[in-house]
Amino acid sequence: MDDNTFWSIIEKAKAEAGDDLDEQFELIKVSLGELSDEDILDYQRLFYALDARALRADLWGAAYVINGGCSEDAFDYFRAWLIGQGREVYENALADPDSLADVVDEDSEVEFEYLLYA
Repeated sequence: MDDNTFWSIIEKAKAEAGDDLDEQFELIKVSLGELSDEDILDYQRLFYALDARALRADLWGAAYVINGGCSEDAFDYFRAWLIGQGREVYENALADPDSLADVVDEDSEVEFEYLLYA
């Protein structure tokens, strides 16, 4: 599995589920269930690599502001949410965390714990 395939799985599920994170999680699980064991492992490796890239103080600061606080666990779930938003939102946030102001509002759920378990 390459980066494009990884993002395709994330973005297809996001497009079909909209803002329903539970539905997005279910759709991702279905997509993963259709893959070979090797591709599933590649998916997980790519997820962890993206998660590690987002483990930065400036993004933690953004998560803190957005959520009105942010524990270590909440930051884990925030980074999963960030990945779940798709490549463009993820890359824009890494380039400029303030770009998240265009993505979230006061009703946005910005933690996606379940994605960690896909």
